[in-house]
Amino acid sequence: MSAYPWYTRVLDLAHRATVTVLAGGTVYMLGGLGYILWANNDPVKYESAIPSQQQLEQLKESSIPKNFDDALAEKK
Repeated sequence: MSAYPWYTRVLDLAHRATVTVLAGGTVYMLGGLGYILWANNDPVKYESAIPSQQQLEQLKESSIPKNFDDALAEKK
C-alpha cells in the first residue's frame, strides 16, 4: 500500500509540472530578452540619433513663427 492516495500523487505531479513549465518559461523569456537587448546595443547608433544642442536651436528657430500674422501668411 502506498503512502498517499492516487489523486494526491496526480495533483502533486500536475503541480510540479506547472511550476517547472512556469520557471522554465520565465528563464527562457528572460534569456531571450537579454539576448535581444545585448544584440541591439549599439551606442554609436544611438549617439548619432540624438541631435546636438545647436541642431535643436536651429530647429526651434525655424519652426516657431515670430508672430501670429507670419504664421497666417505662411499658410496662404
